[in-house]
Amino acid sequence: MENKRFIIKLITILLFISIIIDIIYDESFYMLYRDSEILNYAGSIEASTQKLVKQELMGIDNDELIDEIYGIISSLKEYNKRKIFLLAKEQKFTDKLSNIELSFGNLVQEIYRYRQSKDPQKLYELSEDFFNKSNDFVNYVQEYSEDKVIILRYMGHLLYLSIIALILVDLYQNYSIRRLKRNKDKMEQLAYYDSLTRLPNRTYLDQVLAKYKKTKPLPTLACIFFDLNNLKTTNDSLGHNTGDKVLQDFSHIIREISKDYGIIARNGGDEFVGIFENCTEQDIEGFKKSLYREIERYNQEEVEVKLSVAMGVSYSRVDANTIEELITIADQRMYKDKKSHAAKLSSIA
Repeated sequence: MENKRFIIKLITILLFISIIIDIIYDESFYMLYRDSEILNYAGSIEASTQKLVKQELMGIDNDELIDEIYGIISSLKEYNKRKIFLLAKEQKFTDKLSNIELSFGNLVQEIYRYRQSKDPQKLYELSEDFFNKSNDFVNYVQEYSEDKVIILRYMGHLLYLSIIALILVDLYQNYSIRRLKRNKDKMEQLAYYDSLTRLPNRTYLDQVLAKYKKTKPLPTLACIFFDLNNLKTTNDSLGHNTGDKVLQDFSHIIREISKDYGIIARNGGDEFVGIFENCTEQDIEGFKKSLYREIERYNQEEVEVKLSVAMGVSYSRVDANTIEELITIADQRMYKDKKSHAAKLSSIA
């Protein structure tokens, strides 16, 4: 009788603990979802500012992009003020965000001066300083999110162990295990995949690049930067839903074509990065032909917006000795291709 009472009492306690853990887990998962949005915002600030400075140095004034970056920073400040995500509770995050806002304001002022003087020295210095700060900001948000993912995983394991102890509560056990699996899959999808394109996201790409930073010498790598042409025009004239459809359709094409080559991740906005290992220049040419062929086939269908993409390719042991150089060269070549595309359109017009 005493044993029975003990077992009932133990089951009751374990059941109570399981419910509490489950509630905390779900709430933490929701807050982590919010934090992942902050990571995307932080990455957008970094990528958009790089694009802004490059355009300014090429003589392209882009006040709309300046306003867009200010808008992102303002959104982050509003989210932080409303305390709707875990990072908002960290004073360090608030300080870094304020520092980013101040640094970007200084950079914008220098951009306006550069347009008059065309002296790039100060702009180079401020942009380098801002890139370092924004990269530090992105890394801080990413590390914070990863730490929370680890904690959630431990919580998930604890929930799983408590459920095992409740063998007699069979229905609840089965329900909880299925729920745990669904949440775990969602968490991994959220942490490493872009929800719009279903491609690996910037976080996943950074992990891949981090691996190659430690690899010396680099293996045989090819890096491809992709940038969809005229996506901003599409968003402005036809709406973001149409622009999102263009991103999804293009992502579907490159996801299918790249299966036998390597990984392609969304770098942010309309940019994508491919890292292909053990691929020769002939292999990459084959990939590009396949991509152009599928884009041409897509454009022949009755679609609202035709696909057009700028690309830049770089190769290890030919163009670069480090992964950072490889990325930079591919990015530069992509922008050169994009500029060439724009020039062709201008000449046609």
